[in-house]
Amino acid sequence: MIHRKTSYGTQTDHGSNVYETLQSVIQTLRQQHHDVRAWLRDALTAAYHHQPLRSRTPRAGRSRGCGRRTR
Repeated sequence: MIHRKTSYGTQTDHGSNVYETLQSVIQTLRQQHHDVRAWLRDALTAAYHHQPLRSRTPRAGRSRGCGRRTR
């Protein structure tokens, strides 16, 4: 909410939808302890090259919560 006030919001419904979706993706990435900037870089690179975005699911042998290895 604060960001929308300081950035003057969006000008169209489409812009509002894009902003809401991007914020949702960012929050999900943070909750799953992913690097948001790396994901954005990978997403933009994949889109530029017309390729699918690679999966960011946790790797085998790693716990989901805190990033520590499971035994």
